[in-house]
Amino acid sequence: MFVKISWVLCAAAAFQSVSARPLRGTTSRLKQGGGSANSSRFHDVPYGRFGPAARQAGSGAPGSDAINEDASGLAPALAPGVQNSLGEGFDPQFLTTTRDGKPFYLMTDVDFGMKVFLRASDDLNDIYRNEGKMFAIYEYSNVSYPKGVGTEAADIVRLGDRYLYTVSAIQDDTMRMLISDTDDPLGQYTDLGRVLGQDGVALQGYDPHVIVHPNGNTYLTWSNHEYVQLVQLQNGAPARAASAVVDLVSYGVNTEAPSSWVYDNKVNGSRTLNLMYAEGNFYQSNYNTRLLYIDAAEDPLNVGRWYQRGQPILASDSSQGVYGPGSGSLFTGPDGQTWCAYGAFASPDGADDGKNERYVRVQVAQADERGVWLPTQVIAAQKLD
Repeated sequence: MFVKISWVLCAAAAFQSVSARPLRGTTSRLKQGGGSANSSRFHDVPYGRFGPAARQAGSGAPGSDAINEDASGLAPALAPGVQNSLGEGFDPQFLTTTRDGKPFYLMTDVDFGMKVFLRASDDLNDIYRNEGKMFAIYEYSNVSYPKGVGTEAADIVRLGDRYLYTVSAIQDDTMRMLISDTDDPLGQYTDLGRVLGQDGVALQGYDPHVIVHPNGNTYLTWSNHEYVQLVQLQNGAPARAASAVVDLVSYGVNTEAPSSWVYDNKVNGSRTLNLMYAEGNFYQSNYNTRLLYIDAAEDPLNVGRWYQRGQPILASDSSQGVYGPGSGSLFTGPDGQTWCAYGAFASPDGADDGKNERYVRVQVAQADERGVWLPTQVIAAQKLD
């Protein structure tokens, strides 16, 4: 998610409406697995029919458009043992590991300059509140990057016995990768440089996230401002693409901040890859979280096999005092269930006067029997000082 308001306002005016071409033959194992009732309930659609949430069309949609006043039919807002909000912030990318036999939470952070960080704690309640839980893990060299980097919107995943850290570079609209030298996420990291396409040219965009797929491959997904894109990465050389880039989402509305999770499909014994992403303008309260999904046995580069959940997974709800929920991640929570993290405003006014006062919230992310994340009521949270 870009946090430079002036840049986004200029970019929003430049977005062009793009209509996806319907594809035939998109029946997937998910549909064959007997999940049609849920698909109908949530108006899920195949690739070629993806589109924005109701009244979200157009980059100038007013901030009050997507505020939900009816939570009926949504999965409940649950966060046992956690006091929301965790703190002021945005782009919360969480990863749960284990330390001393207990869950140990990692969350990326940046300074929009030359440094990247990890917040790390065994307690979600202090990962933001205690600044002693924030660790600088790498500082880019002024010699290697004389024009600067502009670190923003970072992500971390476990890759074998190492940690792969990706970060947006505002300075040149590219993405960079770091890899840990050991199995200690707070230890030393090596700079792998810019993420390059098959042609050796740096990929353009921001909000990178690496999918560690059950098929043994890794994929990079990110936003190229209007599109959510996907590319396979080389085994052993994760900063280099092994395939052509494909567009997963492209329908004339700003889409960004993709992140993934794999749930079990209890209907057919398979698994389902879920790809959450944010839709709209992050500085408005109609910013929301959408979802794509595909059977994990399918090739994720085959765009015709993807489905879109028809309604937002997370949307503004004035009864909860939550506006513009988006740009987040999925992780294993304190109770062992899958949780989501996201940023949201505490006011329907969004980012008034150029301020981006978003607060990080976490809550349970329940899936249906096919392993597809259910639309969920956002959790009420106090506004922190």
